[in-house]
Amino acid sequence: MSIDKYEIDLVNSSEIFDETEIIDSVVLGGGRTSFYCKNQGKRFWLRIVHNGFEDQPYKEGYWPGGLYLNEKLLGVHSKEEKQIIDLLLKIKIPECWYTIHYK
Repeated sequence: MSIDKYEIDLVNSSEIFDETEIIDSVVLGGGRTSFYCKNQGKRFWLRIVHNGFEDQPYKEGYWPGGLYLNEKLLGVHSKEEKQIIDLLLKIKIPECWYTIHYK
């Protein structure tokens, strides 16, 4: 595996458009789902934290219920959060994943 396979670009939510593709995903038993994405040649992570204690940060500072763009926690009900949620509703899933998960 190439060391730079999962390098990310510095992007903000206004630079991400509808033609985003999920390149890879990771679901961790500890309660974090990460999507490695590509959009117009730029690569970035979207992370969703499912579990943890509400009064303390989750491992590595991730907050439960948090939505992250790369390492940045997006504000609840913020413009950025809305843009990313809208993106997730339209995101492209690699066709090969359908053959893996739905035979």
